[in-house]
Amino acid sequence: MKLTMFISIALVSTIAYCQSFTGSFDFVVAQENQNGNVRTDTVSYFFSKNQTAIIIHAKKNEDLRLLFNPTDSTITGLYELNGTKGGYILPMNKKYWPGMHHALLNDSLDTIQQKESFGDTKRINEYDCHEISCNNANYEGTFWTTDKIAINLIQILAYQSVGAGEDTDFIDMLSDCGVSEFAMEASFNDKKRESQITARIINLSDTINTAAFSVEGHLLSDMRKEK
Repeated sequence: MKLTMFISIALVSTIAYCQSFTGSFDFVVAQENQNGNVRTDTVSYFFSKNQTAIIIHAKKNEDLRLLFNPTDSTITGLYELNGTKGGYILPMNKKYWPGMHHALLNDSLDTIQQKESFGDTKRINEYDCHEISCNNANYEGTFWTTDKIAINLIQILAYQSVGAGEDTDFIDMLSDCGVSEFAMEASFNDKKRESQITARIINLSDTINTAAFSVEGHLLSDMRKEK
């Protein structure tokens, strides 16, 4: 199994990558801490056949845009600060993207069985979704999922794990629990941080704003050249 995964990761940079899902959506997360403070964050996702872009919306219009291109094994970060457009190019590997294998290896979830399903269903964004629960020492969650969209929650969250040393504990927990479908809504308890978190998908569309993939006007630093 480990050898197969190693070979599959190596092949990412040598074969044409084709994304199963094409389209876009916004992933909205609200986190309520024990003191009652609530923080809401939004990440926009854009999936073309060969590339993925996400926009991490920050306060004061200082958004970070990340472009994932498995064809040339690069991750490009783009930002605008005080009117200056900058950015960087990272090598696509597990050092800089700890969740890479979760995002790119679509077939790695085929044999995972969902461990707990209550059988309850409800309609969200015009899709019939069923309820799945997951619980371990650090997290307890409920997820409303559909198998009609060819990308899953684990992959979605893995695209946010860019950065050396990024924590993938929650992603690993979802993988272990077998949450191998697209989650329209989720709610879970972070036991370590004592916070309640809800997540939902909005603006789900089969169209893509191609401007999300543009690097025009950005001065890029190539971090692949650094030792």
